[in-house]
Amino acid sequence: MKVKNRMKLLICELLVIVMFLPAQLGCAQELQNTSTQTTMPTLTNTTDDNTRVWNPKTIPEAEAITGYDIYTPTYIPADFAISSSIMISRMGFGDNQWKTVTRVWLWKGNRDLSIQLVQNEKPFKIGGGESYEVNGKPGQRAFHQGSAGEPSSLGLAWEQDGFYFSLGGILKDPLTEAEMLKIAASLKHIQ
Repeated sequence: MKVKNRMKLLICELLVIVMFLPAQLGCAQELQNTSTQTTMPTLTNTTDDNTRVWNPKTIPEAEAITGYDIYTPTYIPADFAISSSIMISRMGFGDNQWKTVTRVWLWKGNRDLSIQLVQNEKPFKIGGGESYEVNGKPGQRAFHQGSAGEPSSLGLAWEQDGFYFSLGGILKDPLTEAEMLKIAASLKHIQ
């Protein structure tokens, strides 16, 4: 149960960073209009009309919603499987809005053990992060030591091809820091 709570905390930390730091930096992004008509997956409104969440089932559906290329890891450790949907959140308010894509892979041996990948249009930093090289580029690493026999967690953040990524997970066999760096290095847009 403690692992599950720690994972929820890690996910919340990543979402808070993705949601609020760009607004504090004063970043602005025009929402893209497309000339082609696209059928959008069901829209789920949260309690605030300025934040909307979509759960497309495929990468092409997600790209139609975001208006940008979605990157996918070509390497995921054995026995991890993608969750059933992609989550896209509209962040920000008024003219300062952008879309964030979150995907989760669950380990078949323990569903509390997961890998979270966030792709964002805006720069962000991860809480408690130190400077760290990810994919040969400046990035951040946030390591949180587990206490009293609990596993540690790790978050990585970096920029790649004009997008900003974070990768997080609980470091428990079979997920290691080396595996997470391997996942990060395998990210690419697959057409």
